[in-house]
Amino acid sequence: MAPIFRRRGRGGRGVVLLYFVPPGGSGFYPPCQFHLITGLHCPGCGTTRCLSAFVHGDFAQAAAYNVVSLFLMPAATAWLFFGWFQVLRGRPFPVWFFTPLFLRWFVIMFLAFGVLRNLPLYPFTLLAPHTLTASVSRPAAE
Repeated sequence: MAPIFRRRGRGGRGVVLLYFVPPGGSGFYPPCQFHLITGLHCPGCGTTRCLSAFVHGDFAQAAAYNVVSLFLMPAATAWLFFGWFQVLRGRPFPVWFFTPLFLRWFVIMFLAFGVLRNLPLYPFTLLAPHTLTASVSRPAAE
C-alpha cells in the first residue's frame, strides 16, 4: 500500500483538533521558539491561531492573527486535494517545481512580512498577531 494511504486522515484530525482544542492557554500547542528567544514575531507567528479561527468561521480574527497564512491556505488546500486525486488515479503525488524568480519573490515577500510586522509604527502593528475586540470581529446581537 502506498505511504500516502497510511497517512490519510491526519489533516482531518488536525482540523478537528484545532476545532475542539483551540490554541492559547491550553499548553497543548508548542509556542513559537523564535518569539520566545527574541521577543519578535516571525512570519509564521499566529498561524495555528489563524487556522483555529478559520475553522471556527471567524475570518476577521484569522486575518488578525496571520494574514499571510490566511491567503496561503486556499492554495495549499487546493494542492493537497489535487495531489490526493492524482494518487487515487494511480499517479504519483505532484511535486511542484517553482521557477527561481517565483521562489526569490516569495522569499523576499515572506521576509519583508516578517520585518514589517515587527515595526512599532501604526499600520504595521496590525500585522502582528493580535486579538480583535468582540465588537469588531462579531457584530453585537441586539
